[in-house]
Amino acid sequence: GKEALNLIPKEKRDLILLDLFMPEMDGFEVCEKLKADEKTADIPVIFLTAGVEIENIVKGFKVGAVDYITKPFNSSELISRVNTHIGFKKARDHIEYQKKELERTNINLEKTVTQLAESEKKYNDIFEFSPLPTIIICEDKTVIANKEALSFFEAKNKQELLGKNISSLIYFDSRPSAKDNLDKNSFYRKIKSLKGTIRDMEASEISYKYNDKPAIEVVFKDITEKLKAERALEENNKRHGQILDAFADAVYICSPDYKVKYLNKAMKDKLGYDATGDDCYKAVHNLNGVCKWCSYNKLKNGNKKENVFEKYDSNRKLFHSIKNILLDDGSKLTIYHDVTKYKLIEKEIRKSERYF
Repeated sequence: GKEALNLIPKEKRDLILLDLFMPEMDGFEVCEKLKADEKTADIPVIFLTAGVEIENIVKGFKVGAVDYITKPFNSSELISRVNTHIGFKKARDHIEYQKKELERTNINLEKTVTQLAESEKKYNDIFEFSPLPTIIICEDKTVIANKEALSFFEAKNKQELLGKNISSLIYFDSRPSAKDNLDKNSFYRKIKSLKGTIRDMEASEISYKYNDKPAIEVVFKDITEKLKAERALEENNKRHGQILDAFADAVYICSPDYKVKYLNKAMKDKLGYDATGDDCYKAVHNLNGVCKWCSYNKLKNGNKKENVFEKYDSNRKLFHSIKNILLDDGSKLTIYHDVTKYKLIEKEIRKSERYF
């Protein structure tokens, strides 16, 4: 019996045939010790016994045996019983394996559900307390709004917006010409509040799932005042253009990247074409690169608002007084004033001085 206890744990056993009566330690004691050890407790034990005393058979089952075979035994019967109990053992092992896998799956599922709940709570908190007006457009086009969106839509509470169709709140019209500088992932939208107020909005739209159904989250940025300012600036530029077009002197504006932003009528006549968008050094001075003596660079480097110098146009035999002004947006405004007449008078005066 002691030798069996030493040998059994060394290898994986599917079944143990154990003689009931052995020297030093009988089968009952060996079986008790096997069942007390978690490493061998699941191994089925079949007792071999020469007697059929009911007391021994009952005791054998009590200490953990699954069956007994009396000696002398029939080999076919022995093999049949062994195969049956090995089959039972494999079935129990498989059930135990499935049970553990199910427990692991349940644990992982619980973790996933917990993480999902935490994630949803975190998202709901972010959505609800976002400083930007945000809405969720559900699959049926109804709207869910956060606190900031309520004020934009002039709603007293969420119930006023809940169930409203998005088409009654947002106009999906084309982007206005004045608003071509939206973020690349944004869209121009007009919204109409419950009280009829119209606002210009920049909207960032993200597709995702809400309650396992397709939805769109829309984050708004009010650009009403910005568009008003841009329209006012356009009107202001238009008025300035009208004033400059009325100048007899040629005028053009060059951007910080040396592009012609504007030419008045006199400058277009001077160049012979509309050079808007062209490189100023090429259009005005017929050069292939930025002028080394560029007055624009002198203005920027010298931090001066304007400078004046004279230039002789050898092609037309004209004298120009050129005034350069650095504008607030970094552009340079240049005015060409024809002083040929005065130069000719000056020349005649100098001749007269030499005569006298």
